[in-house]
Amino acid sequence: MDEISHLIADAQYGEALRQASAVRPVERFPDPGPEFNAAEFGGEQRVSMKGALAEPLGGFFFSQFVSQNGGTQEDMFVLECLFNIRDFKRSADPNAAELVQNALRRLPMKFRRLKSFEVLAVLSKAAELSKGPGAPSAGANGGGADGGGAASGAASNRATGDEVTIEVAEDGLEIQKPGSPMIDPAKAAAFASQPLVESEDLAELEKQLREAVRQHWEPFQRSPLFDRYMRLKWYAEQQVSLKNFTIFRDLGRGAFGVVSGARFNTTGAMLAIKQMNKKLVKGKKALRLVQAEKSILEMLGNKPSLFTIWLQYSWSDKENFYLALPLATGGDLAYHLSYDGYFPVDRARFTAAEIVLGLGHLHSLGIIYRDLKPENVLLEDSGHARISDM
Repeated sequence: MDEISHLIADAQYGEALRQASAVRPVERFPDPGPEFNAAEFGGEQRVSMKGALAEPLGGFFFSQFVSQNGGTQEDMFVLECLFNIRDFKRSADPNAAELVQNALRRLPMKFRRLKSFEVLAVLSKAAELSKGPGAPSAGANGGGADGGGAASGAASNRATGDEVTIEVAEDGLEIQKPGSPMIDPAKAAAFASQPLVESEDLAELEKQLREAVRQHWEPFQRSPLFDRYMRLKWYAEQQVSLKNFTIFRDLGRGAFGVVSGARFNTTGAMLAIKQMNKKLVKGKKALRLVQAEKSILEMLGNKPSLFTIWLQYSWSDKENFYLALPLATGGDLAYHLSYDGYFPVDRARFTAAEIVLGLGHLHSLGIIYRDLKPENVLLEDSGHARISDM
């Protein structure tokens, strides 16, 4: 009977994986009921415009309201810029300045006269500024003699101690021939040690962009879209438990328990559930290890990377701790090495590069990973690698 039940579980798991790309929920979100007061709940949660726009869900509902209720094209460009900056702040690469460049390119002209915009137009060229004299320019849209030599000129000015100067082009990103002084060389040089995500100019530009669309915030708070937003925030506050998942089969065993493939019923997302027995954890005096793992996974959840796993949900009951993590269905690196014997050079380079990117992301968060081995590198169906077991 056990063998038959395992076969059934395998078949159900395989079917769920085949349907995973469609992401089909099997349960509805629970509703707080008709007596729910969105304004009261928002006040309790201290929901602000700044906080709402920092959340993908809040940004979605607010942008929908603006577009449906008299928002101008300028308003939509401002929101697009805010969302690009938000994504940049959450990106795995703290110097992924191209996200800021994408945000700045479409801003209305009046914002390009702001000091913070002009400084960011230089700082977001970090790759060129850090190359030194003679580096080729990636250019924005300008091209030509001025555009082609712009970055090397800026870097040369920095290297010789002259004042860095630019003239902001129409798209706001062209570093051009000397014009009005914009930033001093010390600030440009400091970019390598102080990521753009921490820039005071970025924070100032965000603040001014929010003010540009603030007139929509109060009407939004009285709208049905705000009610929907608050109901989903209410749901996000509810405690997750094992009953929210369909557990299919065991994927592996660890020192304290088992890892299972599962589906989160209200979204249809396929996840891995790591279950750790409290008695085993206590018996091996490993509570600090479990707490450290959860803390690190939470950090990675706030700053996710394509090359590591991260925490999506966590909870506990009387017997176990539970961690819900992204599901990598391609097996671990140890399995593939044992099956293939060795990797061709190109595949080995590709996998090693992704592992290095994962380690670099961990290091950027102040995390030292001390258990790197093939068993702890999981592969996606597509072959991309993720560092696991924190």
